[in-house]
Amino acid sequence: MYKIFFLLLTLISITSFGEVEVKLREPLKFKELRRGGLDLKGYAIAEGLIEITGSKEDIGKLVAFKIPKFGYMTNKKRWLKIEKIIFEKNQEEVILTEEKYFLKIYGVLDKHELNKDSRAEFNEGKYIGYIPINYSIYSKEM
Repeated sequence: MYKIFFLLLTLISITSFGEVEVKLREPLKFKELRRGGLDLKGYAIAEGLIEITGSKEDIGKLVAFKIPKFGYMTNKKRWLKIEKIIFEKNQEEVILTEEKYFLKIYGVLDKHELNKDSRAEFNEGKYIGYIPINYSIYSKEM
C-alpha cells in the first residue's frame, strides 16, 4: 500500500513541477584541426551546442549563463588550453521562445599550442572539451 501511495506522489510531483533543463548537447569539437575549420590567422575554432528544454509554462523565462573564460580540450593523450569561450552572437542571456532552444558556443585555440610538443602521436586524434555551465533562471515578466 505504501509503495503505491509513494509512486502516486512521485508521479504527481514530477508532472506538476516542470523545470528548465540546460545541458551540453555537443561538447566542444574541432571540425578540422589541420585546416582549421573556421580559421582565423593562427587560431582554430571549436564548436559546441547547448540545449535548453522546458515546458509550455516556461516560455518567456530568462536564462542567464556564466561560463569560465577559458577551458581545456583533450585527445586522451594531451591537454590543450582554450583561450576564450564565447556564445553565438554574445548571447549570455536567453529568453525562451520555444520548448527546446539551441545555443551555439565557440572555443578559441591558439594553434601555437599544438606546436609546443613536436611529437606527432600526441597531436593526432579527436580533441573534445567539456565545460562547466552555471546558469540562472528568472521568471517571466508579468
